[in-house]
This record gives sequence, C-alpha cells and structure tokens, in this order.
Amino acid sequence: MRASDTTAQWKAMNWQLRDRARKRLAAETGTVVKDWGGRLSVALVFPNTYYVGMSNLGFQTIYGVLNRRADIVCERAFLPDPDDLPVHEGSGVPVLSLESQRPLREFDCVAFSATYENDYLNLLRILALSGIPVRARDRGPGDPLVSMGGVCAWANPEPLADVIDWFFLGEGEESGPEAFALWQEVQRAERNAAAARAEFFGALLKVEGVYVPRRSCRRMARRCRCGSGGSSGRTSTIRSR
Repeated sequence: MRASDTTAQWKAMNWQLRDRARKRLAAETGTVVKDWGGRLSVALVFPNTYYVGMSNLGFQTIYGVLNRRADIVCERAFLPDPDDLPVHEGSGVPVLSLESQRPLREFDCVAFSATYENDYLNLLRILALSGIPVRARDRGPGDPLVSMGGVCAWANPEPLADVIDWFFLGEGEESGPEAFALWQEVQRAERNAAAARAEFFGALLKVEGVYVPRRSCRRMARRCRCGSGGSSGRTSTIRSR
C-alpha cells in the first residue's frame, strides 16, 4: 500500500542486482508474487545472506503463513552479498526485496527473523542501508513499522529493544497474522497516521506472545502488575504445578 515515485529510479540504477534477483527467483519453487493493490505489505527480512536465510525453516514457514492471507503481500529480503555491499554503500541503492525489487522503506512493515545474535549488526546495517532510522524513537509515520521474531526474539529481546517496535515471542505463526490484521484494522479506523501508530502499539499489548518495548514492563515478568504514572508495581508469585 505504500507507494513511492523513486521505485522506477532504483530499479533502473543497478541492472546487476536486479538480474541476480531474477536468477534466484527462476531457480526457486514456491515463490509467491502478489499485486500490492489494497494489501498490507510486509518485508520479511533475514539478517544474513540469501543462502543462509533460505536454509532456515522458520523463515520459510512465516513466508508461507503470511502469504496465505489474501490481504497481505509478503516479500523477502536479505543482507546483500559481500560483492554487492560496496554497490549499495557507494551508490546509495537501498536494500531491495527479492520478489519485486522494491526498497524496504516502501513497505508498511519490515519484519526481521533473527536466529543468531551475531546477525544483530547485520540487522542494523540493513536498516541503515535502507534509509530507515535505526532507533525506534527516531522513526515516524512515514517510516515502516519494524518487528522481529525468531529464536533471538524470545531468548532475549532486550539488546534490540531500542531498535525494534515489537517482538514476537515464541511461535509467530499465530501472533504474526494477528498483529498485522490488527494494524490493518487500526489503519481503517484512524486516519491520522501518528495516532494510528500509538493506538496500534497499545492494542498489541493484548496479543499473546507480543512484546512492545516502549509500552511493556521492561522486566518482562509474566505476572507483573505495574501501576501507571510511575507508581510502584506489585508482583505475584508464580508456582509450578
């Protein structure tokens, strides 16, 4: 749903990158290509190179789950290959999606799937190369939402809590579609983009398995009963059965 006059310009800038993407798509099976009209656009990003990402079963599973929804178009993106990084850094060509070669900043949401902590720096690099502010507090209504799932998300999301808008903790097959459907619902009801974001982040707190750093208790306690306005919180003891 997000459009930009720069799309054609980026496509024309570097034939080599586009040609490599076409060759990879031609060698694949199960690729999903959708028209963007009226759909929520999600860039599913693996913060490493193509062959590392495509060997990850969880990444492929989420790609299929999201694309089974008629109202979502999900395209993949990866860290550029080592030979291509100088092209991106030297010419200003942003990281592009594989299916349509669109810049990531044109998507409604950039969803990272992170399996290895060593890829955190790659995640930051992808955002920077894409022209997307790295810190969540610096992003505005004109920027994509940024989410993250995968092993690293539920193991310890805190290292990237200042970067990611929300984390999927545990299996994203259920919470992912639910969160994106919620965003569409909020957008339809709220015309003001800034207000829609604020309402969405608040509504996400009710989704099971979702952590919103700017809205949640940073201690991540399941039974935390924090008071509002900075008052002291109350905790309840959790006993195993």
